[in-house]
Amino acid sequence: QQLEKVALLNRLDDIGNISEGIPLCYSQEGEELLLDRLFNFRSEGFYVDIGAHHPKRFSNTYSFYKRGWRGVNIDPTPGVKEMFDELRPGDISLSVAVSNTEGEQDFYLFSEPALNTFSKSLAEEYQQAGCKLMEVRPIASKKLSGLLEECQLDKPIDFMSIDVEDHELQVLQSNDWDKFRPRVLLVEILNFDMNHPDGYPVHDFILDMGYVLFAKTYNTLFYKDA
Repeated sequence: QQLEKVALLNRLDDIGNISEGIPLCYSQEGEELLLDRLFNFRSEGFYVDIGAHHPKRFSNTYSFYKRGWRGVNIDPTPGVKEMFDELRPGDISLSVAVSNTEGEQDFYLFSEPALNTFSKSLAEEYQQAGCKLMEVRPIASKKLSGLLEECQLDKPIDFMSIDVEDHELQVLQSNDWDKFRPRVLLVEILNFDMNHPDGYPVHDFILDMGYVLFAKTYNTLFYKDA
């Protein structure tokens, strides 16, 4: 599955720089198209994007921003916050890692930023697949609930997108689900078997929080608040 993801990223790069043109869809797997249907092409709303990666490239939120939505973007990769501040000044953008523990953690930075991860084992898989590791850098991490409290949110969260390369469970565990409860939750879960959904810690945690699975792209699962 990891090799397939690397190959997909390479093919998308062959098509051209998706951040420079006017693509039919900014999301990596068409996630925004499903969200458009769900929210009936609303002209305003609020999102939280964790592992935001880039203001446009592979973004589940950029088309919503262009339409008038606003939200919070969180990504620890150096330089990402500055890009968001320039291209999406109406959003709140944070350069910090999200985890269930606070402190510093090693962050593996690759030549393809979409593969950046806190997982040592996943970083090793990417290197075996031929991806170039650029640097291992200690990055400060904070709990999601604390970050959202600092943002002083005064509106409900319509959807939350989480794509953090094998760190999804730690992000989910760090939230206060009574206080910050998105209507829709998008989470990347690699190798998920729809016919045998039991035994996936991320999926099980989300169900325990009172959400139900209602849609899926290749790697992204969509949950609704039950």
